[in-house]
Amino acid sequence: MKNPAVHAHAGVSANLLKNWPGGKQGYSPPARPVCVLSRFSETKRESFLQGESNMPEKRLFSLVFSLALFSFFSSCVERKVEPISVVGENYYLPIGEVLNETLPEYNTLYFSSGMGYEIKNSYSNKLIICLEGGPGQSSHRMCMPGAGIHGTHTVDLFLHLKDEYSFFVPEKFDWGKISISERGDYEIDELVENYTQVINEYLSQNNYESVMIAGWSEGGNIAPELYFRLGNINASGLVSIARGGLSRFEQFEIFYQKALALEVPFDFDDLARGNAINIGRRLIARYGEGGRNAGLFPSNYGWFDSTLFRRPFEFYRNIEIPVLFLHGEWDTDVAVESTKYVEENLPGKPFTFVYYPEMRHEPRTYGKFMAMRRDISAWLEAEGL
Repeated sequence: MKNPAVHAHAGVSANLLKNWPGGKQGYSPPARPVCVLSRFSETKRESFLQGESNMPEKRLFSLVFSLALFSFFSSCVERKVEPISVVGENYYLPIGEVLNETLPEYNTLYFSSGMGYEIKNSYSNKLIICLEGGPGQSSHRMCMPGAGIHGTHTVDLFLHLKDEYSFFVPEKFDWGKISISERGDYEIDELVENYTQVINEYLSQNNYESVMIAGWSEGGNIAPELYFRLGNINASGLVSIARGGLSRFEQFEIFYQKALALEVPFDFDDLARGNAINIGRRLIARYGEGGRNAGLFPSNYGWFDSTLFRRPFEFYRNIEIPVLFLHGEWDTDVAVESTKYVEENLPGKPFTFVYYPEMRHEPRTYGKFMAMRRDISAWLEAEGL
């Protein structure tokens, strides 16, 4: 059976195309261990635009990589709970300089098809599953215990709740045991299957009264699908961070139009604007306006191609449990319109939407990070989770 999220690309393209032109790492020992996470792969890939004589191989990936990497380093709205002000003297400082928190001890667990990390609260029967971004072949899911928290992992946003919840972070495949050079490219369906097997095996060994799934970027892409794939797990809520419901192709359409119109942040961000225009031109050359040729071009450009037309919105249509959506308004990696599309097209759902002005794909300051933490806590309390 076809994946509904991959084969339902429609609704946004028509009026947007009128202007188309045709390991562990990073620890700094002095004060305390510091964790640095790269969410994006440095593994070389072949370009999926094969056969274009005017395009060097890997050119598109270089553009996508630079757009994503810039978004990583660059750094409320209709909802059920009131936004909380956290502006103060430390608001604009880097997260790690102010937070003064370290990663707690955790268990590294091995399963028949992969591995994962557990921060166990023996006094709680509530679990939060934290899914990371991607593709991230060069990154790890968890730093060493004692490493400083810098807000770059999904679980970082929830660790202030460790007295109330346990946490499980699935590793991608068995990457915690092999070198970066041995990690191959993957397609998103392979990751969904791997996460499904690992999480089901973990849950079969534990007895949690309620389970929540929180995903950032790539993790937010597949969280609603995992909700259905995991079966009867007593799922009580989902958290989508910097993802929403549109396909990446639809988002590149949006970025292209915003770049041409010099809308923020593309009006002052020359790199993001150039990448949005160049990537848009190459995508339309391959897939046609509105992605009309989607599925006609087999590719070995695994991760990017497999996410291009995947549409989480199709899963949210059938979800009736509380979902919290968090998104930065200046995100140049995943368009904020992806989350707003869910809000505008699925009214009446138990969904809460929070948008952060002037925030990119991730919070880069202590104030924004703490605002996200407090909004998560307020949502959990409002929903009784």
